[in-house]
Amino acid sequence: TLGSRVWLLINYTLTLMLIYSAIATVTTVEYRDVYPVTDGRKIVSSLHMIVGIVILEFLISTLEMHL
Repeated sequence: TLGSRVWLLINYTLTLMLIYSAIATVTTVEYRDVYPVTDGRKIVSSLHMIVGIVILEFLISTLEMHL
């Protein structure tokens, strides 16, 4: 029915917003003046933030091994 489709769309949108907000908060990247608006850009920017965390973690662990 139409009501269930609308509910699924709202649930999907809210879930994506919550996941993006959580990742942006953890990485402290989110600036309120520039932020992604579409779902695709939120997913891409979330992946960029996660890749940044992984690279930073790799560099820190490599530095720690050599000290």
